[in-house]
Amino acid sequence: MPKVSSLQRDLPDEALTAIEVLGTKIRTARIERRLSQQEVADYLGISKKTYISIEQGKPSVQLGTYALAIWYLDAKTDFLSIPYEREPGPTRTLP
Repeated sequence: MPKVSSLQRDLPDEALTAIEVLGTKIRTARIERRLSQQEVADYLGISKKTYISIEQGKPSVQLGTYALAIWYLDAKTDFLSIPYEREPGPTRTLP
């Protein structure tokens, strides 16, 4: 049975799906630019294994690393338009 990190247990399914979609968009942008995973990883200063985790939409990769990949690959910025239905979350009030 695969190990599930506490981060994956704590994130709602919609958030995990959004990260996976983001990874797919990054992968598509890389392929369109005819770059290898190793070339992108080298530019970003990360291991190929970490870059593969980005393309797989793993939530364990730092947000800044995702952002750098999006910037470097000039990925389309419509990646956040992921349609899903959910009940509104709780409203927080500042003290």
